[in-house]
Amino acid sequence: MKFGVGLLARFRFWVERALIRGAHVQLLLVIALVALIALLGGLAILPIAGPEEGLEQSVWWAFLRLTDPGYLGDDAGAWRRIVSTGLTLGGYVLFMGTLVAIMTGGLLRWMRTLERGLTPVIMEDHFVVLGWTSRTLPLLQELLLSTFRVRHFLASLGRSRRAGIVTLVEELDDEILEELRQDPVVGPRHDEVVLRSGSAINADHLWRVAAVHAAAVIVPSPQENVPGEVSADVEVIKILLSLDGQVDALNEEHPYVVVELREPRHEAVARRAYRGPLEVVSGGLLIGRLMAQNMRHPGLSRVYNELLSPELGSEIFVRHHPQLVGKSFGEAARFFERALLCGVVRQEQERLVPYLCPEREFEVRRGDALVLIARSYRDAAPCDEPRGTKRPLKMRKAEPLAEVRRRSCRRVLVLGWSEKVPALLSELRSYGERAFEVTVVSSLPVSERVRRLQEQGMSFDAAFCEHIQTDYTHWGAAGAAAVERADHVVFMSSDRLISGEEADARTIMGYLSLEEALTRPRRGRPPVQQLLELADSHNKRLMGARAGEVMISPVLLSHVLAQVALRRELRAILDELFTVGGAEIGFRTLDEYALEAAFMSVEELREEAARHGDVFLGVDRVSVRGGAAVELNPLPGRSWKVSSEDRVVVMTRGTGASLT
Repeated sequence: MKFGVGLLARFRFWVERALIRGAHVQLLLVIALVALIALLGGLAILPIAGPEEGLEQSVWWAFLRLTDPGYLGDDAGAWRRIVSTGLTLGGYVLFMGTLVAIMTGGLLRWMRTLERGLTPVIMEDHFVVLGWTSRTLPLLQELLLSTFRVRHFLASLGRSRRAGIVTLVEELDDEILEELRQDPVVGPRHDEVVLRSGSAINADHLWRVAAVHAAAVIVPSPQENVPGEVSADVEVIKILLSLDGQVDALNEEHPYVVVELREPRHEAVARRAYRGPLEVVSGGLLIGRLMAQNMRHPGLSRVYNELLSPELGSEIFVRHHPQLVGKSFGEAARFFERALLCGVVRQEQERLVPYLCPEREFEVRRGDALVLIARSYRDAAPCDEPRGTKRPLKMRKAEPLAEVRRRSCRRVLVLGWSEKVPALLSELRSYGERAFEVTVVSSLPVSERVRRLQEQGMSFDAAFCEHIQTDYTHWGAAGAAAVERADHVVFMSSDRLISGEEADARTIMGYLSLEEALTRPRRGRPPVQQLLELADSHNKRLMGARAGEVMISPVLLSHVLAQVALRRELRAILDELFTVGGAEIGFRTLDEYALEAAFMSVEELREEAARHGDVFLGVDRVSVRGGAAVELNPLPGRSWKVSSEDRVVVMTRGTGASLT
């Protein structure tokens, strides 16, 4: 009895192990079972078969009844009909049940495998985006909208074919596919984006996206990790090591890679991990710099939101125009009617060095890439003749700016903590010891904040930075008093929450709890400048007209990553624009230019800015009905009634751009 039970168990176990090996093994088992039943059916009728029928004919007779129920009425004799009926019923089970189920199940599994994106792509000179994060969708939008930039990028590599986009996601599901199809930019062109499943830190999964053969690989910072897991920067460096190893194994050229790191101190490690062309964008550092610039020049967020977004107005373009070699900066600027020449990027000892807002006598050399602000790639092309006149240009002597009274120390109230706060503090401190006084309010323990600052080599005295531990969403009267003393209030999006929606909900809750203090009129003092950082662009409309300025940091970082991928000189340009000591974008009042309110044309404002050593970018019309409106790179021939409240948007190398 025990032997019988053991034998049955062994048989069932063998069948189970055979069936789970795949559809091909299942089909072989069914075929063997069909052959066995046909043989048994042939043997069953062999005794009553005629003299002309042997075993071969009997087995064939049984096989036909097993596979086709149409033969059921052709048989005569009770025993032959009984066997024929049994074979037909068994055929229904084997062929119409088991066989069809195996084939259908195998087909469904094959289709699911294809839908999951597990097959390698056969592509070259394409763009690879590793990871699906809050940056990925805006990044895809930028690549799809930058048609001319993509063509120019491929032409610079000696390739003229159309570039595809491949995105590697951790787990491809219907939610991601639906999000892709519903996007207003990517949706109509979703067939140009190929999705593959896999982990970017797995070297085998990088084969699926053909990363080695890509024209550019973009690695946005992964989503915030659960405590105890590998940090985001470590994951990015592991990806670089895997890609570098694959390049060596194939003996191929290293593709151009753009990565986002959270901490600037890891950049040196990333460059050691990958030996090919690499650009590093520090997300926290970039956002911190943009925030610091926005505090120095309130309203500046409207300018860089346009410059860094392909959907709004003008952008920064970097183009080579050999026909302008040998001309001075002032002369070259006159060859552009629908673009603004801001400077050049020059290769010096394997470094890209930007010269923004140079002197008008600055000479354009061979190999210089011109930095332009234009509405489209075509608008960034020069005209055959300089605008205005064909006579030799007379360089007018630059005049000093009029002295304007400025406030000395600015009080900044930072509400919330994220990895961007250390970069923001470092950037504010770089403008001088008494330029800013900062108070950081967060529920994170002060000792933990100090530890994180020390890990990045930062230490700030109490006179510059004060820490308060409390939940600012329930700060009450103490919070209102702190807001009353502040010149700037910054709401930081938390990176300790699971999703951007939760972080934005907390930010909006904190704003509403302090809204009365933020909007209260202050005698003899300008209103508090409010700057909100949000993680989801859909939540901006929830604020309506309440907030002063809103920064969607994932969207800005996505645009920067895509633009640096298409034009690596942009990294050097942004470093120059948003750090202390170099050129910067700011505002000039009419008092600084010693002008009176009057009708002024684009050409007049260009010349007036050039006389003071600035580059005219546009007009910030504070006096317009319905709120401020920034117009960058206005069309030639435009003129406005410029009031004393309006400001001129300029690029300047001076430190005196207005702090209004």
